[in-house]
Amino acid sequence: MTIIKSVYLNSSTNNKFMHSNHRKLYRYILISFLGLILFSSFKKDYFEVSKQLDIFATLFKELNIYYIDDTEPDKLMNKAIRSMLETLDPYTTYLSEEEAENFKTHTTGEYAGIGAAIKKHEDDIIVFQIYEGFAADKAGIKAGDILLEIDGNIMEGKSTREVSSILKGSLGTTTSVKIIRPNVEGTLNLNIKREKITVKSVPYFGMVNSETGYIVLNSFSRKATLDVSNAFGELKKLGMKSLILDFRDNPGGLLSQAVEVSNIFLAKKTLIVETRGKIEEWNRKHYTQIKAKDEKIPIVLLTNYGTASASEIVAGAFQDLDRAVIMGSRTYGKGLVQQPRDLTYGTQLKITIAKYYIPSGRSIQARDYFDRNDDGSVRVIADSLRVKYKTRAGRIVFDGGGILPDIEVEDDTLSPYSKFLMGENLFFEYSVKFCNSISNQIDINNFELKNEDLQDFNNFIIASNKVYKSKLDAKIIELRNLAEKEDVLKTLNPSIQELETKMKIEHKNIFEKNKEQINKLLSLTIINNKYYERGRYMYNLKHDNTISQATILLKDKVKYNNIISKN
Repeated sequence: MTIIKSVYLNSSTNNKFMHSNHRKLYRYILISFLGLILFSSFKKDYFEVSKQLDIFATLFKELNIYYIDDTEPDKLMNKAIRSMLETLDPYTTYLSEEEAENFKTHTTGEYAGIGAAIKKHEDDIIVFQIYEGFAADKAGIKAGDILLEIDGNIMEGKSTREVSSILKGSLGTTTSVKIIRPNVEGTLNLNIKREKITVKSVPYFGMVNSETGYIVLNSFSRKATLDVSNAFGELKKLGMKSLILDFRDNPGGLLSQAVEVSNIFLAKKTLIVETRGKIEEWNRKHYTQIKAKDEKIPIVLLTNYGTASASEIVAGAFQDLDRAVIMGSRTYGKGLVQQPRDLTYGTQLKITIAKYYIPSGRSIQARDYFDRNDDGSVRVIADSLRVKYKTRAGRIVFDGGGILPDIEVEDDTLSPYSKFLMGENLFFEYSVKFCNSISNQIDINNFELKNEDLQDFNNFIIASNKVYKSKLDAKIIELRNLAEKEDVLKTLNPSIQELETKMKIEHKNIFEKNKEQINKLLSLTIINNKYYERGRYMYNLKHDNTISQATILLKDKVKYNNIISKN
């Protein structure tokens, strides 16, 4: 097998007359297994592996020859592989040829396509995000457009994965798209020339105020260091004296990029992370290699539960080395390193090869996939079992359970009603209607919805006939059914009816009770549809509570320094 250098942290038959495809498959499996068995025979420890491979090859052959109905060997093998890997950690996965290509896109941040994200809502495939400046944007595709046909092929009934695969293709080729646009009569036919789409690891950077810069890092793809470095350089030109790094919802990426991004702010020859695995070559200490761009600038690094893997390495290293104040909520807790390994026919195995340990020596891995509870569930490391470590300045930090921020600021929690509106696509649908109804530009910094806009949205919700049902509504129905079953409904009915009446009043006022959060979410969705991802981040600079608190902290130099020094 070829080792990929990058390490990454979604008719019956009988024995005499076998189908020729089956014979080829068995021959291939047996030859492959024989090779593995011969390889295994060089080490006595691999005898059990050889034995089990031999048993499996024999079973697979017998099953496909004698089973009463036709079998599909590829589906059987796929199921067997995935079921086997399910007994390990969730990051060790088998990637089909298509999945391997998508994984490559994730690590490189590049693919050939039109530059639009799609989602399925009810029976429609909807464009919900346009990447600014790319093919779809230039062709006039808008958020909310419904895809009817692509190159004459009807999209109804297809999954988002199938449609996404159709939209991607060879660089420079043209695809014809038929769409329905809300509030526009008839259909539209657009020709879109596929081009190289580069998904930026830094989708936005800018100044929060005259002294504080802000950089969003979405992933540690191959250009992460270059993107962060360029953004940092541009902000320095604008007079930046302090920095907010936003790692919220960053799922990670390449280990090498985690080290190199750290190197922008940490001195040469600084230990960032150590990996320890079963194979000796993966027991390595990873140090910064070049002179830092800026070792002194005050930094607040934002995290949440979606901050994972490579992003936790950087956040953890900055905390252990007292290089930044970590602010937000506890991170995911993924301290495992994956390596993609090439298999045959374009497939891959993404396999966990090591655990990583940040400079203090601690692991942030929150779940023990190899020591499970009696019921098979994964054990989560209890806070009481977490071990103390010390940062370079002597501050107490803990292993396991991710990175605990120096200052905890929880993300805004969505109310059940807001979740309902989001799940029913109502924020998005109304934002499309709103954007299509206005021809003028929006001032992002001063954008506010009027009361009549919010009332119009409430009317839009009512007209959709999508009825909100709370958990309490379900419990009242359950109570009524149980009372009837127990033959006490006549006695309890007045009380149940009183509850139902009170819940009707609650539902009548529910929009007003959630108005502040609805206003913010709807405004953000409108800005995103009008000015894409860039607009959403610009809007958040003024309305995100965690960014506001980070900005306040960076102004208070005494408090900042007290946090990162020994308590």
